[in-house]
Formats: sequence, structure tokens, C-alpha cells
Amino acid sequence: MYQRTQQPIVDRAIKLFLNTQAAFADCEANGIKLDTDYLDGVIEDTKKRLAAIEDELWASREGRIWRDIHGDNAALTKRRQLADVLFNKKTYPQSLGLQCLSYTKTGIPEISNATLEKIPEIQEFAQKYLRWCSLVKMLQTNLLGIRKALDYQGYLHPQFSLFTVVSYRTSSAGGGSGINFQNLPKRKEELAHIVRRCFVPRAPDRHIVEMDYSGAEVRATASITSDPTLIGSVTEGIDFHKQTAAAAYKLPYDEVTKELRQSVKGPFTFAAFYGSYWASIAKNLWEQILYDDLKTKDGTPLLEHLKKEGIRELGNENNPMPGTYFWHIRKTEQWFWNEQFRVYAEWKNDNWAEYKEKGYMDLPTGFRCAGIFSRNNANNYIQQGSSAHCLLWSLDHIAEIIREQGYDACICGQIHDSIVMDVHHDCLDDVIRMAANVMTEQLEKEMYWVQVPMEVEPDVAPMGESWLNATKYKL
Repeated sequence: MYQRTQQPIVDRAIKLFLNTQAAFADCEANGIKLDTDYLDGVIEDTKKRLAAIEDELWASREGRIWRDIHGDNAALTKRRQLADVLFNKKTYPQSLGLQCLSYTKTGIPEISNATLEKIPEIQEFAQKYLRWCSLVKMLQTNLLGIRKALDYQGYLHPQFSLFTVVSYRTSSAGGGSGINFQNLPKRKEELAHIVRRCFVPRAPDRHIVEMDYSGAEVRATASITSDPTLIGSVTEGIDFHKQTAAAAYKLPYDEVTKELRQSVKGPFTFAAFYGSYWASIAKNLWEQILYDDLKTKDGTPLLEHLKKEGIRELGNENNPMPGTYFWHIRKTEQWFWNEQFRVYAEWKNDNWAEYKEKGYMDLPTGFRCAGIFSRNNANNYIQQGSSAHCLLWSLDHIAEIIREQGYDACICGQIHDSIVMDVHHDCLDDVIRMAANVMTEQLEKEMYWVQVPMEVEPDVAPMGESWLNATKYKL
């Protein structure tokens, strides 16, 4: 990391590294409180629900075949066994002999959640089975894992590290608690409602507060690459997701609905940003069109709309032809990089060429990533690491100000783009405004390379209530 010619920026990186370790130590010592009575009740309730669902699964047609094929070795956790039940008629005559929708690279039938949801002949079984799987994961990984890690006062003390990830992003795992605090169920997931309900403030007159950067990685990427479309998405409101949806679905921009815009964010826009290519993007979008009942603004099924536009089928990725979705998305990808994000594409090419010459990449925050990387990783590490360092600089300074000003508040967790705090009601507004100022105005003065404004979205739980009940807080 040390470079004499870049000593000032390297010094800042060293300071950030050391300050973050101290802040993480305080964070671990602070811990976050859980409602142990509720947690214990949920654990027992989940066990009962699992037992009931398991009985129903074994009593179903699929369950009876499963036991008939595998006997005493039958186990719901073994998805390879489920593949025999559904597809392997050649080896097991009692198998259902259904058509397998997709295979792994080694030729084994794929039994992912997404695959099971799309087999029409087993929908009732699949829904119960996937529900059982999600409850097992929640019980083992979250509920029992958290319960075991609590101290005698009901506090969880998650550990965080800055030196186990190549890009110098943070990680959370192992150590005293063994809990990956950054891998808790996401807010939109059903399991989050159960798990986040367990987390409560330290006292009835306090709040759980989460200070979340909005689009941190996009903003960091815009600053690093100087791409006008990315910068414009922040400064001028350019909606590149909507532009991409219009191109992918052959629709006028004004006719792209919120649902259609959302449908391209992961499978196309961000997938392309992180290095995916047209064939994979086309497959994922086509599956959404087929199985998610996507419609145009006037209610026309999207598949029907595409047929009117001359796209009849997905096609063959090894030989994409006009009239297929593979052909269309390949052309759309060319527009995506050659026109919509031309400057971003040039930055990727230049960065990759420089990495191949030097064998490392220098982050604008002063850190160096060295090693053998793929093209995607060589480009992505710079954006991911730099974005993470914006949050860490903010976390360090918020912790410092809390100490210096004597606020009755503490930082008790960090989840990628957000900081989790426990704050007394009397200083709630002051702490939130201070943290927002650090994460935006002060950060932009410190990080010379940040060209676009950073934005923060605070979530605050009502006084004395759980993390689950947190809502947007108006600054």
C-alpha cells in the first residue's frame, strides 16, 4: 500500500484503516440488544411449523415417491434426491419423469429455488418445500445462531473486519459471535420480519437508527469513471434503468411502468455493470417475461407485445438470429455500452489494460489491490472498495463526534451501505442530522475524488420498538 510518490493519500488510507479497526472494536463492545423472550418464542414456534410442514411434505405424492426411492436415507435437505424424484425416470421407474428446465455446467439437473417455482406439475409441493427450506435456514443460521451468540444480558456482539476482502470492503463473520451481521435477511424478504423483530433498543426511551447511503456504489462509480450518464442519474435525474427497460422490451420510454423498470435493474443494468454478458442477461429477462406475468402499461402481456415487435422466441445463444430475444439483447447490449455508458466502457477497458501491465489496481482511497484477477474483478474491486471506504470514513467520524460531544448514542452494527445505531430519544434529531452531515458534506470535502453528491436515507424505529418497525425519517 505504501507509495512514496503518493504519500498523502496513502497516509489517509493508513489512518482510515487504523481508525476503522478502533471503531469496529467499540462497535463489537457496544453490541446490539435482542428481545430474548420474543426470540425464544419464535424459535419454538418455528420448530413446530417445520415439523408440521415436514409431515405434509412426506405425506404428499412427491414425498411418498421420495421415500420409495431413497428409503431410510431420504432427507428433505438433499436436493439431489429430489432431482431423482422429479426427473430420473430412467433409473427409478417410480419417478415423476418431468421435463428438467435447466442443467448445471456438469449436466446435473438444476434444483434451485427458481427452477422449482417454475415446474407447473409440482407447484403445491414446491411452495411447501421452499417454505420449509427457508424456515430451516432461518432457524439454524439466524435464530439459533443468534441465540447461542448472545451474552448474559441479551446482547449480540458482531465482529467486523477490513482486511479479509481483497477490495478492502468490510466483512462480518466468525470470532466470538460467529454471526455474519451483514448477512441478515434483507428488508424486503419475509424472513426479515421475523429476524429484525428480535432487535430492540437498549431501553424503552431509545431508538434503533439505520443511516443508509442511497445508491452508494452507483455514486462512487460515477465519480471514479466520470461517466456522464451515471453522473446525470444523480445530478439531473436521468433514469438509466427506465432507459434500459425501454430498450430491452422495445417500448417507448414513457410507457415503461415501475414494475418493468424494476425488472431490469438486477438482471440487466447491474448485471452488465458487474460483467455479465448478453446471453445470460437475455435468459434471465426471458424467464421473467414467461413466469412473472409482466405486462405493458396498457395491460398487454409483455410476451405478446414482443411478438408484435417481431421477437418470437428466446432462440439459440450459440447462433442468435433476427426475431429472437438473444439477437435483440445482444444488439441492446451494444447500445448499452457503446452509447448509454460509453465513457464507463472506456474506463473499464483502460483500467483492465493498466492492471495487466502493473498487476495491481490503486483505489482513489489510497489502498492497493494486488493479485491475479479476472477482468470483472479488476474493474469491480475499485468501485466496491471505494464505496465501502466512504461509509467507513463516515462511521469513524460519527463515532468520534459521539464521543467528543457526549451524545447518548452508540454505533452497534454496519451493513455494507448502512450504519446501525442505538440512540436516546432526547438527542435523536441531533445525532441523525450530525450523521447525515458527516456522510454527505464532510465526506465530500475529505474524499477529493467524489464528484457527485452522496445521499443518506435514515430509518428510525419508534421509541422502544424493534428494528422491524423502522420507517423513513425526514431530515
